[in-house]
Formats: sequence, C-alpha cells, structure tokens
Amino acid sequence: MERISVIIPMHNAERFIRQCVDSVSCQTYRHLEIIIVDDGSTDRSMEICRMLQRDDGRIRLISQKNGGVSSARNRGMNAAKGKYLFFLDSDDAIHPRLLEELIEKAEAYGAGLAACDVQKLKNRRMNHKKDQTANVDGRDGWQISKSGAESEEWFQKKYFLNLTLIGGKLVRRDCIGALCFDEGLIRGEDTLFLYEFIRKQIRIAFLERKWYYYRIHAGSVTHSNKILVGNQFYEVSRRIRDREYARQNICFAMYWEKNLILQITQNYSILRSRKNRKECDRLREAAALEREHPLFRKLERNMKLLFYCCFDNYPFYPFVKKYISASRLLWTAYNNVRLWTAGEKERDSVGIITFHCADNYGAMLQAYGLKKYISDAGAQAHIVRYEPSFMTGRHWWFPYIPSGGILCRMRRSIGGWKTHLETGTGFFLLRAKMKRFRKEYLIGKGDRKLVSSWQLRGLAYQSYIVGSDQIWNPDVTIGLKSVYFGAFQNEYKKKVISYGASLGGEALAPQYEKQFSELVQHVDAVSLREADAVPYVQRLYQGKVETVLDPVFLLSGKCWKGVAKKPDRKHYILIYQTEQNQELIRFVQSLAADTGLPVVELQTGMGKIGKDFLPDYAVGPAEFLGYILQATYVVTNSFHAVAFSIIFEKKFLAFLYSKSGIRVRNVLRMSGLENRLYEKGKEGQIDADIDWDEVNRKIKEHVRFSEAFLKHNLPMLSDGE
Repeated sequence: MERISVIIPMHNAERFIRQCVDSVSCQTYRHLEIIIVDDGSTDRSMEICRMLQRDDGRIRLISQKNGGVSSARNRGMNAAKGKYLFFLDSDDAIHPRLLEELIEKAEAYGAGLAACDVQKLKNRRMNHKKDQTANVDGRDGWQISKSGAESEEWFQKKYFLNLTLIGGKLVRRDCIGALCFDEGLIRGEDTLFLYEFIRKQIRIAFLERKWYYYRIHAGSVTHSNKILVGNQFYEVSRRIRDREYARQNICFAMYWEKNLILQITQNYSILRSRKNRKECDRLREAAALEREHPLFRKLERNMKLLFYCCFDNYPFYPFVKKYISASRLLWTAYNNVRLWTAGEKERDSVGIITFHCADNYGAMLQAYGLKKYISDAGAQAHIVRYEPSFMTGRHWWFPYIPSGGILCRMRRSIGGWKTHLETGTGFFLLRAKMKRFRKEYLIGKGDRKLVSSWQLRGLAYQSYIVGSDQIWNPDVTIGLKSVYFGAFQNEYKKKVISYGASLGGEALAPQYEKQFSELVQHVDAVSLREADAVPYVQRLYQGKVETVLDPVFLLSGKCWKGVAKKPDRKHYILIYQTEQNQELIRFVQSLAADTGLPVVELQTGMGKIGKDFLPDYAVGPAEFLGYILQATYVVTNSFHAVAFSIIFEKKFLAFLYSKSGIRVRNVLRMSGLENRLYEKGKEGQIDADIDWDEVNRKIKEHVRFSEAFLKHNLPMLSDGE
C-alpha cells in the first residue's frame, strides 16, 4: 500500500482541530502519516494536538514561527515521506472513505491529482453533515480527464470552484517537482499552486460527491476583511490572466479577466461603503490600468457597463447591478421551466451544431442530410439554433462581417449592399426561400434562437455533433470559435463528436495551430470531410482521426428528389460558382455554342457574370436541387454542386476553387471520377461516359464506413436499426 502524507497547517485552531484530525484518523485507508504544522499558534491548539498524538502514533507535530499558511504547507511538504500528499485545512473535515476512494482512482488511472466536490457548511451543520454522509456509497460519480489539456479546461471552467482550492486534493509527490506555495501571498496561494501544478499536463480524477467539508466561520482567512485591502486580493487573478494571455489561450484568459473585473468592482463597492478613501483611491488607479488591457475590450457589455458605473457613475451602480442580477435570475428561471418541459426530449436527442443559419446551399443541405439520417436511424436529432451575428451578418441587407479594421469592414459592407441593390427584389425572395427551407426542414417549432455561447448552458442534450461543413476554418468563422468544438459550459453535456468537420484546406495557418490543438481536445471522437487534412489534425489530436463522407451522401438520390423543387425549364447548362472563374465561364460559353443549349446561372450575391446567361437570383436550397436535377450539364467550382451532380448522375465538370480545391479533389477521388476535373484542351471531357454502377458501389463503401463511425459513437443509433 502506498503511503499518504496528510498535511494540516494550523494557526489558533483550538475550536476545530480535534474534529479535523479525527476525520483523518478514522479513514478507512490506514496507511497514513498525519503532519500537523503549527504556524505560531498562541492558543491551546498544540496542547490538543499532543493529546491526539498519544492516541494515534501516525501524527507528527512540527512547530514554526508564524510565517503564514503557505510557509506551513511548504514545511509539511518538505517533511512528508508519502508517495501522495493530501492537503486539509485545520478548520475543515473529510468523509471517512475519501482517502481510500481518491488513492484507488489515482493509482488505477495514473492521475497526478485526485479530488472530490466540496460542501460548504456553517459550524452548527458540520457534525450533522459528517454523520449523515458517513454511509453513502461513493463507488460512482467519477470523472477522469483524458489529457493534460482537458485537465486545464477542468481547472479553468468545469470544476473551477473546486480545483482552485487546495483543501481535499490528493497529489502525487513526484509530479510536484520543485513547485511550492508562494509565501509572499496571503490570498489565492493555493489557486496559483494548483494552476502551476495542472499546467504540468497531469491527469485528474474527480469524484462528484461532496466529501470535503469546508467550514464557513468568521475567523476563516478566506472570509477575513483584511483581504479586501491591498493588491494581493487581485494578484493571483492578474498573474494567471496575463500568463494565459501570453500563451494565446484567449478563452481561459478571458475567464480570469472576468473574475478580476468582478473582484475589483465588488471590492470597490465594499470599501466605498466603509468610507475607506485611501483604498478606494488605490483601487481607482488599479481600475484605470485594467481598462487599458486588451482583454477588457472583449468583455460582455453588461460587465463593462457595471464596471463603468462603478468607477465613473457610482450612484447608478447599485441599480445597474440589481438589473443585471434580476435579468440573470429571470433567464435562469426561464431555462429551468424550459428544461422541465422539454429537458427529457432533449436528453434523448442529439444536438447538431453547424452552419444551418448561413444562406448557403451546401451549409443547409448538409445540415438536413445529417439530421435526417440520424432520425431515420432510430434517434431524435435537433439542429441547435446557434445563430451568432458573425455567421448571419454576412447575409443581411447591409452586410456585417466582423474581420479586419473599421475601414475594411465598411468597404465590405458597402460592396455587399451594392450587389444586393443590383439584384433588387431577388435578394428578398432569396432570403424568404432560405428561411422557408430552414423552417420546413431544419429547425423545430418553438426552438429558441441562440446568439451567444453562454446561452448553450441551458440546453439539455447529452450528445452533440459539431459539423459538417467548414466549422474549423477560421476564415469562415472569423477566427476559431470554441462552440464549434463543443467547448462550452453545460451540465448535461456528456459527449461531443465531430462529423465531417473541415478546415477548408490541408492545414491551418501557423497562428491558429496552438489554439486549435487545445480546442480539438474537447471533441471525444474526430472525423473530417477531407482525407488530406487528417495528418495535420492527427498530429495535434490525442485520439484517432477518421475520414467520413459529407452528410449529403448519407441520403439516397430518391430522398433528395423528394426535397427538390423543379424549375419550369428543362435541357440547359447549369453554372454555379462560389467565386468568379473566367476559365470556367469561357468553357461554358464554348459548350453552349457547341450544343445550342441555354445557360442558367444561379446567383447568391456575386452579381451577373455571363453576358448571355439566364440568371436566377432567388434560388433556395430546394430550388438548387431542382436546377441540378433538371440540367443537361452542370459546370461548377462548388463542392456541393459536384456532390449532387454525382447523386443525381448528371454530366458535369468540376473546376477548383482558387484557395483550396481539396474538397472537390477528395470527392472525385473517392468516387473514381477524377476525369471530371477540368483539364485544358480536352473539349469533349464533359461528355465522357461514366460507369454509374461502379461510382455508386464506391460511394456505398464510404457510406458504410461513415455510418459505422456515427453508430459507434452514438450507440442510440444502433438501437434503431
């Protein structure tokens, strides 16, 4: 059996030390040493400890001059002989079976840190709570982090309130190294220690049972009024924020920025009520510095409003604070009612987070394909109505694309608006058809529109699919967004898988690599749409990376024909471009001259291109399918136009997108149709025969593999077979 060294720093704890030590002595795990470090107590604490030592020979007493809790913990660490260290404050207590549970899981999973949930109790409830839970079964409720990156995410977000306190933590001695508690801090020293420790990429085992009993009383250091005075109240939050910002972990840095701003505003309000003018002046200086930090500009509007009211218009501060608190309470109440009425339905369903809100044929059709397949396979699937402005804004009458400087944004908006003016009523007809398709095929009646990631906390889905489409392409999402990796707070969320996610190319730009490598660890199972991108993602992801088909291939041609709305005309050449390509246009003009067929041009915001083409500015997803279905020839540089040309067995020719043709190349390679990629000088290429039986056989092989990926990671699908 491995020895555990229990370290208890003590200072004037005569009222609580007996109960604290008794909770350790009666542990079911017996191979312990109990190190009590007296930090210059002036009461009867040491006398009580000597009496306890006579009854339990495992107790070791160490005395030192008063140097603070960090000094006492460091002294205990240096004296400890166990493989594991367990930290316990002298006014707290633990469940009788806690240490046995923690070391069992630490050994089984090679965890560097094992911990449990914390129960905060007032004095009168400590004895009652400890006796009440003594016989509770604790063999379940464990969470084990898969990687060091996930451990950091747990510390920063998921288990923040627990993992930032050292009490109740079992740590492996050889993982600590030279790390020690900062003796210059009087607050947050344990948070800083755990932050540095978890950054060593250790694994965490967490027991979701409240078996560490944290005593709330007036003499506690954490609740002492002394911590309100001086810079140390904020020092740890500031240090961690700046380190995370330097590491380019903006998501984590923002969490600490919010924590810091809340600390400053709350503390200023308390000090002002006490008329402590000196500390208020000092705090105003600190607040002025915080306004200059780059992260301050990224704060939510409510938080910045509260901050400005606190320091610039204090008479409004109490009212604004109450308003924000009331808004949050109402939102929480609304979520609770909604979860009570719809929670079970959601928990039995799969939530899909994708680009359903984009007025884009491929984005909407792949979303429908995935939703329809999962529903047909025996499970309920719902599109999560996450519709942020950075995705929807580009389709507004006056477009909004939040990238680049102000002048760049204005130029894009004005350019897009001018194009909309050219199309006239076609713009509004197009938006209406897009909206109609979403309402009919994608979103359910009464589904809430979510515009911010924090609103996802109210969802009750246990399983999420992120993708398909270019959800991991920062050029599309204006930087990598954590939501599209399933990296958002939600108490019900159990599993996140990516289906057919795309980077938009073989790799991301170097500046995104570190952020991507951290975000992708939130995904439990990764699959991509492009095989060429697998080596890049596999290098950064700790699990297996697989390749699957775009969801449109999961449904049969017959199913898609049922969705299509056919145009009145037949026998034409269809041209659809996602970017202007003069070579493509010349080919179509030549083909039209040779065949005598008219050319129909689908438009979604690029303006008319071909002089003699017949443009249609008001084509929704259903009409898009109908145009491909009725066409004699299809010429395109769009991935999904190529995909549906294959599904509907059309004569087609594909051109490559200028920045990256990886998606088109992959789908042609997969189906054995490499000869449908345009080659200059081969005028009759589009009329070459295609063995559709062989093409369909190859596609079905890939469909089976894609289905296997989904059914393996979503067991509820197998039940529906």
